[in-house]
Amino acid sequence: MNKLPVVVTGASGFLGKYVCNKLRHYGEKVIEVSRQSGFDVCNTQSLESIPAFKALFHLAAHTYVPDSYNKTALFFNTNISGTINTLELCKKHNAQFIFAGSYIYGQPRSLPVNETHPTSLWNPYATSKIIGEELCQSYSKEFGLSTTSLRIFNIYGTGQNSTFLIPKIIHGVKSGSLELETATPKRDFIFADDVANGFYLRLIIRKNDLLPTMLVPV
Repeated sequence: MNKLPVVVTGASGFLGKYVCNKLRHYGEKVIEVSRQSGFDVCNTQSLESIPAFKALFHLAAHTYVPDSYNKTALFFNTNISGTINTLELCKKHNAQFIFAGSYIYGQPRSLPVNETHPTSLWNPYATSKIIGEELCQSYSKEFGLSTTSLRIFNIYGTGQNSTFLIPKIIHGVKSGSLELETATPKRDFIFADDVANGFYLRLIIRKNDLLPTMLVPV
């Protein structure tokens, strides 16, 4: 069994905390990469001290879509440059790269939306994630790097920023005053712990392997 550690970027973020806890639960040694731990994915020098590892979970990103319109350069710098830098780090260590993708389909042309649905540059955040996926494909094709993009949305769970929908609803119910912009849209939601379990499954399951029943998220 490979005893090398795994790296999680964005480890101090909402989803990063779930992923780190899940990996440790299954016995993995985790190197947390975040600004709180002294790293910056946009600064290659700050990543040079990371020792050899077997896989990197790239979660570090700016994610709040409304901010992507008035902080576009910041989103592109972090989400794109950060992805390039961590891909380079994985190339250096010949490590697996697992990318936290997102909803990149725009207004659905058909339902249900699946992986073959056309992608759409429908906001700056989605654009940064599409470019991130294309970078993964490029490094896989050109350098033989093992890369995976997981398109995860919409996540909810304890500790999520209050600007997101589920925390807003919970806060409104508790306070006795709930206001929604519209009650019409319908979304799929997934619990953060199930997402973390999915990331772990991708670490241990290779192509053509069977899913171990005991680890399938429920």
